[in-house]
Amino acid sequence: MDNLSAHDVAARIQDQAENHDDVVKAQFPELPYNSVQTLTTVNTSLADKNLAVSLVGFLYNTYKSEADVKKFVNRMYITIFGDSASQKLQWRSAFKTNDKRSGIANMLNILAVFGTSCNMFTDKRSLDKFSITNLVQQVKNCRKARANEYRKLNNIDAVTAAAANLVAETAVDATKDDTGVVAALDKLITKLEKAVGEFKIPRQ
Repeated sequence: MDNLSAHDVAARIQDQAENHDDVVKAQFPELPYNSVQTLTTVNTSLADKNLAVSLVGFLYNTYKSEADVKKFVNRMYITIFGDSASQKLQWRSAFKTNDKRSGIANMLNILAVFGTSCNMFTDKRSLDKFSITNLVQQVKNCRKARANEYRKLNNIDAVTAAAANLVAETAVDATKDDTGVVAALDKLITKLEKAVGEFKIPRQ
């Protein structure tokens, strides 16, 4: 990250906390989102590296005290994805015969924000890096858990859910199924980490 140590980057992000909070609250005022269309728009908007850096800063500063990296990922996930959205989404947009839901795997900019934030979390604590494969699996786990909670709270039984094409997909081993996603994320995270290290608050 611009030749800065993990501690230097974390300190800089913390110093920039007010700016990142203001940007995120202005750009994404109604987090978490339950509309798949809105989430797709959020993902597209995060192609702007400064906006992506601010979301990284917001998420890291907000959840940096979580006990471990999996809990950190969980908190990031539920900050962006509402439970209803988790029910509407699947991991991949496979468009299976009986499952037409959109896929989180297509939301690479959001996932890159998660990955960059995770790396900051583990680097600051001198922990082993949480691999992209592990990140993918944890996001899958989060989506399934929140979708199950949504069905439970809304009394949507399995038969009704199946009829409405809402049944959660069967878990797939990320190492076998997500090679392309992992490779794409690796490149995006590398670029975003560089942007985090170089970021300076724009002059008004």
